[in-house]
Amino acid sequence: MLSPSSSEPILELKGLCKAFGQLRAVDDVDFTVARGSLTGLIGPNGAGKTTTFDLIAGAQRRDSGRILFQGQAIDTLTPHAIFRRGLARTFQVPRPFANMTVLENVLLAPSGQLGERFDANWWAIGRVRAQERELQERARSVLDWCALSDKAALLAGQLSGGQQKLLELARVLMIDPAMILLDEPAAGVNPSLLETLMERVQMLHQRGITFLLIEHNMDLVMRVCERVLVMAQGRVLAQGSPREIQDNPLVLDAYLGPST
Repeated sequence: MLSPSSSEPILELKGLCKAFGQLRAVDDVDFTVARGSLTGLIGPNGAGKTTTFDLIAGAQRRDSGRILFQGQAIDTLTPHAIFRRGLARTFQVPRPFANMTVLENVLLAPSGQLGERFDANWWAIGRVRAQERELQERARSVLDWCALSDKAALLAGQLSGGQQKLLELARVLMIDPAMILLDEPAAGVNPSLLETLMERVQMLHQRGITFLLIEHNMDLVMRVCERVLVMAQGRVLAQGSPREIQDNPLVLDAYLGPST
């Protein structure tokens, strides 16, 4: 088992800015995420959390600043290129291919499959079939680990919200990610499935995968995260251990308003 975390940063944001007209959604944001850590990103609605995720994952372009992943700049890369480097993302509202089966959704995740090349089906048919068998075995193993093996033949659109979030986790696991951006895992998920999902997240964390998660469920954040970052009005307001964040008056003011 790998050590859960180290002081070495796997993700670094330096002076990150993104504006939409006059609104500075992300305003000179600086923070690092330690390799192997499970870090929470919290803040009131409109704080800039989702825009920050979009910038990290390449879904939006920053106006200024830098984003480094494993020491390399990724702020000009496409989402697909960032994904291939081992930085994966899930969404608050899952985005499966609803009319494809659960197994087919998982099989789509790995890039560079030989079968995607038309000519390979002529000159390397044996290798194509061998790779397809290997990916099928891996996909079924991942679905089993995510408690979805009995759903493999169902259309993804038939799954519940919680099951779709487990499917998103299964898809990103097909690329052996170094880090996962987890967007509101508790949203719309019943308590039983949420426990299953977070149990898998904590097991992956113990294996050395880094997590940065947005979450409004404060009990969940304080229970599972080693470190918490707080954003408000596009800026990093505070960061520290869960206990330090709970006791920080600036954080209480951001959520509840200034005390009188």
